[in-house]
Amino acid sequence: MKALSFKSDNLNFTFMLANAYNVMKDTDNAKRYFYKVLNLASDRSMEYENAYKNLRAMGELPPKPPRK
Repeated sequence: MKALSFKSDNLNFTFMLANAYNVMKDTDNAKRYFYKVLNLASDRSMEYENAYKNLRAMGELPPKPPRK
């Protein structure tokens, strides 16, 4: 896939890429990009919360988001 060669620090692109892999049931790449979203996003952003929820749904235990 051409998107794999694209190295981006763009949060929205990375989040959409993670969601695309999740829909395609490619969990290894989805997890990789969801963790990248956790590193790029601020702790209170919508992308952080959605990435966290998706990782939990995949059975991962990512670091807990801070309370609001």
